Amino acid sequence: LRLTQCLNNGVSNAIKFTPEGGEVTVSVTERPHEHVEEPAEEWVWLDLVVTDTGVGLDATDLQKLHAGGPFAQVGVGLQQGSGGT
Repeated sequence: LRLTQCLNNGVSNAIKFTPEGGEVTVSVTERPHEHVEEPAEEWVWLDLVVTDTGVGLDATDLQKLHAGGPFAQVGVGLQQGSGGT
């Protein structure tokens, strides 16, 4: 459920902040996971990436998001939009 919410928020924000004619891409990459208790071939990491051609975030805002916990938000006024899931 939480993974679905995170992916939904990422895609929703990408769409919201990408101008008409822009592009939103969702990609998934599988990579090996070395797990101590189980054979490595049964465990993998999945990297889910949402990219867009929207306004983007500057380095300071990205740092705030990473440090701010699960409910961190950046931006102000119209650029930020409203609410979350």
